[in-house]
Amino acid sequence: MKQVTHPPGSEKKEYTLTHVSFQSTGGTNISSVNALSENVLYVKERKKGRGEQQRRWAIEMCNARDLYLKNYSAVDKIDQALINWRVTYRSWRWWHAPMRHGKAIAMSMAYQIYLQCAEGGVDPEWKVRPVSGPMFKHKMSLQMVTYKAKNLRYPGDEKMRGSTQTGKRYRGTNDDGVAIVTLDNNTKRVHYDKYLDMKMPKERLKKSRLCSDNMTLLKEHINSMVCKHKAKCQYCGKLTFMVCTLCGVHVCFKDSTNQTSLSCVLHYHDDDYYGIGMEDRRRLFGVPERDYKKPSAKEISENRTYMQGLRRRYQEALENMK
Repeated sequence: MKQVTHPPGSEKKEYTLTHVSFQSTGGTNISSVNALSENVLYVKERKKGRGEQQRRWAIEMCNARDLYLKNYSAVDKIDQALINWRVTYRSWRWWHAPMRHGKAIAMSMAYQIYLQCAEGGVDPEWKVRPVSGPMFKHKMSLQMVTYKAKNLRYPGDEKMRGSTQTGKRYRGTNDDGVAIVTLDNNTKRVHYDKYLDMKMPKERLKKSRLCSDNMTLLKEHINSMVCKHKAKCQYCGKLTFMVCTLCGVHVCFKDSTNQTSLSCVLHYHDDDYYGIGMEDRRRLFGVPERDYKKPSAKEISENRTYMQGLRRRYQEALENMK
């Protein structure tokens, strides 16, 4: 150890320089500045095993080595964890090495997030028996190779080749049923997670489409209506010229049978009607536009009852967050 001092009046700061051998029989050294106030050689006990099979022994230790093993060794543990994911393949392209490293970090972090959710640390309702790391990697790989970008479930899917090479009317269909839930009477309804995605958009500047409990937001949607080219209404399927610019979709502004009353524009932005419009049936349930039929009064009533339950659950979640 060396105490570096300076003459009185100097603006330079004093510091403590430590240089110590990692092990007395090894060639690795540890140098530090102001990290250690002293460095003493001592003996530390180590244990391995349990009960009668447990054995104990002593190892040579010093302050510098102890500090490294307790703190800086985390880097070595992370590197070992990334190696265990075995994200490797041979390639002469040098930029593949940092890409493989980044993929291994993403997989490792995804598994840690999964463990927090599976152990109930995020939401007690998500608590399940977590799977091992290799099984998690296996299931994640199967989901990755079977997923289609045209499902539009993740940000950026709309720019993937699998989505751009698919007709717009066939995009957003969900083949694995993640967006829906089947009730006891075999009726399929919108999943609560999809309702949350629509109620609280992940995009920072995007307005929520559903505004039953926010009349100010509904007024913004109605005021954004403009007349453009003719296209199908995303609620009823009829041709219309009106477009909600906040949502970016065509939607009827007046009822064809009564030109003095609003129609689809209110239903499209109503929580109770979410999941029964043409766009919702196409994106969430995979129903083609040509097969869509306007819901009956009974279907609207049953969907309203179901959505009111989701709305109560949403309100309770907001209260618990306060």
